[in-house]
Amino acid sequence: MAGKKASISMLIGGDASGLRKATKNATKSLDKFSKSSANAAKKVGAAFGKMTAGITVAAAGLGAKAVDLASDFDESMSKTKAIFRDGADSIIASSKEAATAVGLSRGEFMEAASSFGVFGTAAGLSGDDLATFSADLVRTSADVASFNNLKPEEALAKLRAGLSGETEPLKQLGILFNAAAVDAKALEMGLADVNGEISEGSKIMARNALIMEQLGAQGALGDFEKTSGGLANQQRILTARLKDVGITIGTALLPIAAKLAEGVSNLIALGERWAPQMEQLRDRVKELGEQ
Repeated sequence: MAGKKASISMLIGGDASGLRKATKNATKSLDKFSKSSANAAKKVGAAFGKMTAGITVAAAGLGAKAVDLASDFDESMSKTKAIFRDGADSIIASSKEAATAVGLSRGEFMEAASSFGVFGTAAGLSGDDLATFSADLVRTSADVASFNNLKPEEALAKLRAGLSGETEPLKQLGILFNAAAVDAKALEMGLADVNGEISEGSKIMARNALIMEQLGAQGALGDFEKTSGGLANQQRILTARLKDVGITIGTALLPIAAKLAEGVSNLIALGERWAPQMEQLRDRVKELGEQ
């Protein structure tokens, strides 16, 4: 009987030893898995944190850019209304189609139109006549940029220079005329006064006519529309459309930006108010330290 009990005890003892060993190994495996899981979770958390931070920074950057676009757009709108007055609605309406029509954002179109509007005003134009004159020149600048593979702002600058009487920038576009040709064109258009004198405003209109004639002879007019499917003009269109989206987003964010600016201004004012006292305190501390 005793031998039987011993056999049973040995059997149980052997089983218990195996169980303890298996349990110990399982515990080690669980600990190892737990540590691995914790490290993995930590890495995932860090990666997610970086990604979230990156998204936050990117969103903040986009928001700031959108606010800048909206602010510039507001300034362009104000300038457009001041220059074109009764004809402003026509320019504003044209700007809404500017992205696909000329590869410019709404704000860029109004800004460009305003820069030409100054010349039109000097030539005595107003209302719808002024708006048509300016919008046509913006479209022409898009054609010039497309035809000559220039940046839009370069084409705008050359046409503005030409209207003011600078012929060198126009020569780079293949447009050639001198002062005598301008006077002759003005006389042909009936722009001289009763004494045969030609005003500077009349010369602007004569230069514009000569520019349009020579660009037409080159085949440049209408080039943007004809080649709008090309990569260069598609890039201009997409960039303009993105800017328009930015203007829309930025307009919604402008009130928030204004509040933030107001808060920063108040903080600066508070700092300015306390600056003299802080300087006096600094000087007093310095004096006590020297004693």
